[in-house]
Amino acid sequence: MFGMTAVYRGKTIFGLLPKTRGFRSATSLWVKFPNPTPSVKKKLAATPRILPPGKPTGAQWHTLPDISAKDYQFVIEWMAIAHGASK
Repeated sequence: MFGMTAVYRGKTIFGLLPKTRGFRSATSLWVKFPNPTPSVKKKLAATPRILPPGKPTGAQWHTLPDISAKDYQFVIEWMAIAHGASK
């Protein structure tokens, strides 16, 4: 993905961070949940700040829009969840 920094666990991509550009905005990032567990689905549903994927099938990329320095704890938490889901 041009303009993005991909985050991997082994050969599996689970995150995208903006480098020179973004899809929705330059300050958004994306986390991937290919097969979210019921607990991850519940947590995603309870977090309205995370935008669902555009299509309900496929890679299940969720958008964390408009991230700033005050959101780093939020970002780290969700990157850790996505990392765990990428096993």
